[in-house]
Amino acid sequence: MYQYKIGRIWWTQEELTWKQDKQLAALFNRLRQAADGEEEISIDNTMRLLLKHDLLKAFLAIILRPKNRFLRLLPIRPRVNVLSNSQINEIREDFFLSNKTVLTKLSGFGNVLAYLSRAMETLEKQKNTA
Repeated sequence: MYQYKIGRIWWTQEELTWKQDKQLAALFNRLRQAADGEEEISIDNTMRLLLKHDLLKAFLAIILRPKNRFLRLLPIRPRVNVLSNSQINEIREDFFLSNKTVLTKLSGFGNVLAYLSRAMETLEKQKNTA
């Protein structure tokens, strides 16, 4: 279990649950839709793209949980605006270390979505020239 102090609250990060997997899949789908066709979702640029498309707060709300179990009952989210760059990098590294299967899923997800995006563009071009 990894722990971070964000603002005044301690947050934890553990291996993902099935629910979190589904939430992340939906989030990465939103990210893919928001990203330019030229931007490929990869491990190296995940945080940059989440920041660029204003999805970092949603990402952290999925993967981080308040350490205090009573706070888990409240609909609170980590305060992204107080995170330092080193904290963001630490959270990213810990996330991929504790959830190695996400690496495979993210790689496959990005490749499938990129393929579908290119296929849709090709179909659209063919439709417009017909």
